[in-house]
Amino acid sequence: MVFYHAFYLLGTQLQLDFCTRLFRLFEPAEIVFASAFILISGICTQFSRSVARRGALLLAVALVLSAVTILLLPRNGYAAFQDRFGILHLLSVSMLLYAFLRKALDRVPVLFGAGACIILYAVSAVFVPRVYVTTPYLFPLGFCNDAFFSADFFPLFPHLFVFLLGTFCGRVIRSRDVPERFYRVHTHLFSWCGRYSLWIYLLHVPALLLIIQLIERI
Repeated sequence: MVFYHAFYLLGTQLQLDFCTRLFRLFEPAEIVFASAFILISGICTQFSRSVARRGALLLAVALVLSAVTILLLPRNGYAAFQDRFGILHLLSVSMLLYAFLRKALDRVPVLFGAGACIILYAVSAVFVPRVYVTTPYLFPLGFCNDAFFSADFFPLFPHLFVFLLGTFCGRVIRSRDVPERFYRVHTHLFSWCGRYSLWIYLLHVPALLLIIQLIERI
């Protein structure tokens, strides 16, 4: 994610052609990395003390991010960074929905629930983007009109089903039904990144923009 955004910013702000080419090379893989991020977040709900509290905190952060990117950044020449419903919005709302529905979802067999999530993801990924609406207020669900724009856009449909798939996978992991080696292998770098993933997400773009401004002044 950090390198992907770095290629985009260096290519657009400094007109570095090789960064633009790298960005376009990795662009088709964006959905793979994003889906992995969403899936892991769903898995982590099974190890959280309070999914609702984490969801509420993340939603507050997401709303602040929207306010900054929509109201402040355009005044400084960064109108293309408006974030109306990005991955943080998706994860926070998904956490809150899961916390509300957890008792019911925990009664669903893992294989049935996982299969249903995969089918619902495929169906909504195909049909939801084809639905045209005139109202500008349904974009969190994935229903948009031509005037809508968000630099980072992950609507609930279909991505909610990736998150829910993660919750079913997390139940399997929590019950230790995967090979024991899965629980013994530990990588300190990945552990650190996981612990501070929110800070990495929030700070990497401002850090990149600061580096670009410093380069422009040289």
